[in-house]
Amino acid sequence: MTRHLALAAMALFSSAVLWSQGPAGSSESAATIATSSRDEMLCRQTQGEQALAPCERAVAASPEDVTLRRRLAWAYQATFHVERAIAELEAVAERHPYDAKAYYDLAAIHAGQRRFARAEQSLRRALALKPDHRPSYELSELLFELTGRDEELFDFHMRLALKGQPEAMFDLARNFAIARGTLRDVKRARDWYTRAADAGHVLAMEVLAIMLEDGLFGTPPEPENAAHWRVMAQEARGLR
Repeated sequence: MTRHLALAAMALFSSAVLWSQGPAGSSESAATIATSSRDEMLCRQTQGEQALAPCERAVAASPEDVTLRRRLAWAYQATFHVERAIAELEAVAERHPYDAKAYYDLAAIHAGQRRFARAEQSLRRALALKPDHRPSYELSELLFELTGRDEELFDFHMRLALKGQPEAMFDLARNFAIARGTLRDVKRARDWYTRAADAGHVLAMEVLAIMLEDGLFGTPPEPENAAHWRVMAQEARGLR
């Protein structure tokens, strides 16, 4: 289980590094611009050990470039310099305290090192800044699920659902439907599936259509309501 968690966390972290974008770096002097440009290009286009030296030089030349610092952190992680990777990510978070991705990156690397308390602390910060930050949401779920903490997972879903996060609303509804971390309550499951659907969650619309049609909420079948949500889901997926 621990190995799976570490691999999953590292995969999520590496994905974040690849798609993260940051502000442009500082200006270069005429004497060093060619070398700096080459280092930056190599930092952005290579990985692992090949990226390490050019990323170090590129970050030294452009310390405000978030993307370069993230890629340097990943190069450190890939070459087993974990503490240096963490230091780089902490520097990004310090320079950009309102960037949810900075805290997500920190959480991912801590999770990969089984430092779950520190990972969760960073994830809470990321989601406080941006409740709809999907990578942080998914990594939080992963931590709770793989460590068997269903009640804490339920509380996590409830907290974000109450803030209006559609994915959390859907997952909270599912918790009530299957009694995960709480008692089974089909009435509350229906309520949260409906809230999620109203917020645009397409899978919630599809689940509602099926459960209403088959009377799975403890009430007689509701074909009209089921048809309504089926049409809404089809429209949302561009099928109508």
